Amino acid sequence: MLDLGKWRSELIRGAVKPFSLTLESATAECRVTSVRESSMDDWHEAVLDYAIATPQGEAPLTAHLTARFDESFSLVRLTLALHAKKTGAAPSRATLHAEKTGTVPSRATLHAEKTGTVPSRSGTRSLGTVPVFSEVAIRQIKILDLLAPDEDNEQTRTLYGLSGGFMYEPSDFQIEGIFQSGPTRPFPLDSLKPWEKAIGKGEKYVLDSDRTGRSSNSQIPIWVYADSGQGLWLGPEWSGCWGLEVRREQDGSRLLIGLPTFDFTMCEGEKIELPTAAFGVYTGKPHAGFNALRRAIHKHYLPSVTSPDGQERQKPQPPVLFQGLGGLPAYQDEKTLYAEADRAAAVGCEAFVLDAGWYCFPPVNWWENMGEWRPDAERFPSGVDKFADYVHSKGMRFGLWIEPRMALTVDAFDHARDIFLAPSPEVVAPYGSHAPFFSQAMLDLGKAAAQDWFTCELECLISEYHADWIWFDFNTDPRMQHWDEREGRARKGLMELRFYQGMYKVFETVAGRHPNVWLETCSSGGRMIDLAQLRRFHSIWVNDLSMDDDQNRNFRGALSRVLPAVCIQNAFFLNDRILFSAPEDRRLHTANRFLTCFGGAFQFGQGLAYWEDDAIRTAARYTALYKEYRCYLDKEYYHTLPIPSSRDAWDAWQYHDPETDSGIVLVFRLGQSQEDKKVVPLEGLNPHQQYSFTVVDSDAAIEESGRALTVGMERGNAILVHYRAA
Repeated sequence: MLDLGKWRSELIRGAVKPFSLTLESATAECRVTSVRESSMDDWHEAVLDYAIATPQGEAPLTAHLTARFDESFSLVRLTLALHAKKTGAAPSRATLHAEKTGTVPSRATLHAEKTGTVPSRSGTRSLGTVPVFSEVAIRQIKILDLLAPDEDNEQTRTLYGLSGGFMYEPSDFQIEGIFQSGPTRPFPLDSLKPWEKAIGKGEKYVLDSDRTGRSSNSQIPIWVYADSGQGLWLGPEWSGCWGLEVRREQDGSRLLIGLPTFDFTMCEGEKIELPTAAFGVYTGKPHAGFNALRRAIHKHYLPSVTSPDGQERQKPQPPVLFQGLGGLPAYQDEKTLYAEADRAAAVGCEAFVLDAGWYCFPPVNWWENMGEWRPDAERFPSGVDKFADYVHSKGMRFGLWIEPRMALTVDAFDHARDIFLAPSPEVVAPYGSHAPFFSQAMLDLGKAAAQDWFTCELECLISEYHADWIWFDFNTDPRMQHWDEREGRARKGLMELRFYQGMYKVFETVAGRHPNVWLETCSSGGRMIDLAQLRRFHSIWVNDLSMDDDQNRNFRGALSRVLPAVCIQNAFFLNDRILFSAPEDRRLHTANRFLTCFGGAFQFGQGLAYWEDDAIRTAARYTALYKEYRCYLDKEYYHTLPIPSSRDAWDAWQYHDPETDSGIVLVFRLGQSQEDKKVVPLEGLNPHQQYSFTVVDSDAAIEESGRALTVGMERGNAILVHYRAA
């Protein structure tokens, strides 16, 4: 479909242009004026300068495109920066303001520059003679505009994707000190669900992020576009709003990634760097594209981390961890948390992470104290730092949750209001009975002062409370709650751009200063799963639904198509009651539950302190198996049976290491399945090689024939099979 080495040559000589935009209402014409190339750390970089002009010949804009190719020319990252030219006239006040502060000129400032007056309650007030600045109206930005040639005669090509992390409907919410699940949901849910769309010649397909301001609320912005024997993957490195359009044209497929909320006028001399877009090429069937994407994310996106003992930085393995849910319920007092830590260490956890609410004590709702990141003495009378040291003495990382929102009632908000955005009552009203959750102020991370404040808060968790795991969350719809009502008509999208660029800068700064700290991201579950987050965080909390094993298995199996296992996190509970009262018996006590944990991070939720000794020993056995076989989890992945669409089904995952010609297969029989046996096909095996298969866990019987396993077992059971070349 696309030879990336050849495409690079065409890019450098100006034969292809991988971006597009309009100036006012006319498509901009772009001409390459210079090219600079270099190589470093196995990356090949080309920086192209463009003169951007209207069809009438006016050229008020230049652009700088940085294209970074990996050493094998299998992927490229494209970053476009825009620069509005200076006119040579006296600099305008808006220009001086933008260059000096790096902030967006206010609507009043733009009005003043345009008209020579400023708005006032009595009309306008003259500023005297003010030079009018050069305006450049930028619209319809496509950070990727790629033509992939059709070199065969296939009638259709297929776009593969995953739906977003949305899970709740408004009727699902009940506020009883915490959000909990509402009515019983149907199975399966539509969130985090694979889909595919065939696109024929002359057709087009358009996909939108929705306008919440979070990248994967409705769709995960990472896709594979394939024919029967080759294809490419693509996505924006961007956590805000996006648009995707795929068009089958006469000479190929045009793939466009746009920024639909961006519509702004640039001041003269102003520079704006846009989000990066990336794509990679592969040959083979569509599952080869998914595995090429997984490899690219693991190698080129997933950040390294220094181990707690200070050894060399390396790519993180999928962890075993304790991670609470639901704002630390009241029964999780200091004594119980010490007992939880003991039990977590006993089952083999490598991290112990506290959820929202660690800084306050019920019955206060955890969101009512956000921003006061100092623990309540009633929760930790001996101190969080002492508890962290105890966790570390057990050989585990210690983690704390935090997010960039602020309760309007806390002292920190009163002392730093200028760096926060507080939603108006009119914006919050549609959220109904759960509006209090969405009424917090949000850090305006586009401001340097807000970045400094939040960096300081994160570093306080590290230095004062000895945290070496930070769980970052983001529970707001920022475009609907903040940006839409504040961005002027001439500056649409720039608050969004600068907020996320500021967020990225904060976590890059923390990672640079504290390379031993594990960074986890989250956004009301899986509402910010994108390539930008994957570049800066070691793992992602992908969904808040933790009570339904079959649904969790669907989530994990689907996400494994595109994400390495280390990135996939969510905890497991039996029901909602554990969020409010001490459990009588809440054990992950079945092979089905434990082996489901193999599809990503192996996680325990709160309640370990109440487990019996035999349950702890069983859990320890499964975590030992997980640690033994997790080396396969970031290798090639195959979902060898269809993702269950009912509970009358089987499910199967295969992880294959082509270098050692070995792997593991996990097979699940759901609780309502009517089939006593199931044929499970296997992928990636050498047809000329013999393999040996070993049932590592469970009482199930297997039979191997013709690159498939026939598995028989009881309902609600699961097995782990290891195979290797004989």
